[in-house]
Amino acid sequence: AYVDTDRLNLDALACDLEILDQNRFETQALARVPEILLLHGSQDMIVSSKHSQSMHESLDRSNLVIFEGSGH
Repeated sequence: AYVDTDRLNLDALACDLEILDQNRFETQALARVPEILLLHGSQDMIVSSKHSQSMHESLDRSNLVIFEGSGH
């Protein structure tokens, strides 16, 4: 997978990944959204699809679409 490191903010990415790894996304705030569509590539080398699956399971009005063979 190609990542354009000139445009990538590694500090922001590290912070985002830490939030995902600790499941600190704000499900209470997200639960107020009428409907949420989560999209994820099955071959994402940056963020595991398990994070999208976990978020989907935490949100009653969410839909999850995994794009087979797609990356980040």
